[in-house]
Amino acid sequence: MVLGSQRSIPFPRIRIDKLVNYLKSVAEGRLSVDELKERGLDFGKGKGDLTRFFERLGVVKVDDGYVELTDIGHRLVELLGVKGAFAIHELLLSNIPQYEALVKVLKALGRAGEDELMAKVNDEVKRQYPSTWVNKVALRAMLGILKDLGIVAKKGGEYVYLGGVEAGSVNECLNRLSVTMGGEYLVSLVELSNCLGRQIDASALSNCGHLITSPGDILLKYRDPACVVMALARGILA
Repeated sequence: MVLGSQRSIPFPRIRIDKLVNYLKSVAEGRLSVDELKERGLDFGKGKGDLTRFFERLGVVKVDDGYVELTDIGHRLVELLGVKGAFAIHELLLSNIPQYEALVKVLKALGRAGEDELMAKVNDEVKRQYPSTWVNKVALRAMLGILKDLGIVAKKGGEYVYLGGVEAGSVNECLNRLSVTMGGEYLVSLVELSNCLGRQIDASALSNCGHLITSPGDILLKYRDPACVVMALARGILA
């Protein structure tokens, strides 16, 4: 379902981890719109900004004031366990032309200021959907998601494209090398370094989990793959 008919998408301005927490909470059992807001998982008028956003993407449905995952939503939550927050990135790329256009423009330009991005992204979107545009609020919200994922960084007054390739390669290596231990994962930083072709600074991962020193290696025990991917993707191009 591509949301190309929308003129200016109501993209919530929120961190990627909040989107992940929202989905995982709804996956545990349907919650009312009011409960989601009371728990700080959603905000805004009526159904709530996040509920409205995910509903338009076909990820959740609202029935008599209660929110639950659709089949697409259940699959997305499964993918969160494998790919981390990059599962949401892939969903947005596939369903929101404005988001896809932003990534395409950033990749082509390498780096650009907000005004240039606004103009280029709108030009790109209008080639496919003439009545569609991106406003400044939506642009900043999408850039925020890309920053959280380590795909872009803001340096000075410009946004610099760090590359989906780098983040993707980290994600691929992490998935291949990590061992599942209950609700946690364990990965060798020596093996991960070899896979990425560079030495990993273990201290960069200290906020993502517990570092375990072993003879000739350091192991990382972690819960959130997205945290590790973000930290390492940023480090590649720091």
